[in-house]
Amino acid sequence: MLSQVYVFGTSHEYQRPDSKVPTSSIHKFEEALKAICATQKIALIAEENNLEAQTERKLGDSLPCKLAQLIGLHHLYCDPDRKTRTALGIRQENDIRASHLFDDITEEDIQAELMESHKIRERYWLDELRKQSLWPALFICGANHVKSLVDEASLAGLAVEVVQEDWPAQ
Repeated sequence: MLSQVYVFGTSHEYQRPDSKVPTSSIHKFEEALKAICATQKIALIAEENNLEAQTERKLGDSLPCKLAQLIGLHHLYCDPDRKTRTALGIRQENDIRASHLFDDITEEDIQAELMESHKIRERYWLDELRKQSLWPALFICGANHVKSLVDEASLAGLAVEVVQEDWPAQ
């Protein structure tokens, strides 16, 4: 079967239940995901998120997880937990900036380090998707990852299509 990944970029406010986001916006996000699942015959909904983060924030399951359960699809939290991030050398932007506070380093160099960290993380996501071997898959991630994730997926031999580069609730 063709290893097809549909990428849906958005902000995390829609994935994680949050009282700051209007219910109508969350509903529109859910409807957009449902439509893609139906038209593309999605077998797996995966996301840039992890259970550790959901649990720490006392949020319960994410909206994509609940949706997958509701419509009978598989779901996967793809983001590595803290221990795995450390082992892989994945660093957050604030950590990268803090490590260079007293260095003579350019913004360009910081961005290059950040992009390298993103690549490691994105490769991890794709590895997690491949382990599931459920296609086609819908992958929901931050809009800032869409272009680089598409590049990584293509390099990994996956068929990839962006269905939403940066989903805003209208």
